[in-house]
Amino acid sequence: MADSGSERTKTRDVDDLLAEHGEIHQGKVSVDCPDDRKTDVLDALEDHIPDAVAGEPVADVVTVDGFKLLLDDGSWTLMRPSGTEPKLRVYAEAGSEARVDELLDAGRDLVQPLI
Repeated sequence: MADSGSERTKTRDVDDLLAEHGEIHQGKVSVDCPDDRKTDVLDALEDHIPDAVAGEPVADVVTVDGFKLLLDDGSWTLMRPSGTEPKLRVYAEAGSEARVDELLDAGRDLVQPLI
């Protein structure tokens, strides 16, 4: 049986972390993309990185596993090829589900015309 004092401490620790850093929400969408187009789409994406995504300036771009656009507000979106399906994946992380949805839509809108 767990010590109830220990459980209260864990709850306070989580509450303290949330108060300090806020909530983190994540999401993912898939965009159909033939396997033989994935490389071309990523090559084209390199020339189409926007200055802002969903109204937030792009602070940095990480190209380790696709294109991860780090935004000024701490949120991000990542566009990368699926390794198992003929799809591109768009991932996003932000402080609210609504913001994640905005970033996923923006990421999808960025890659779809390149396919």
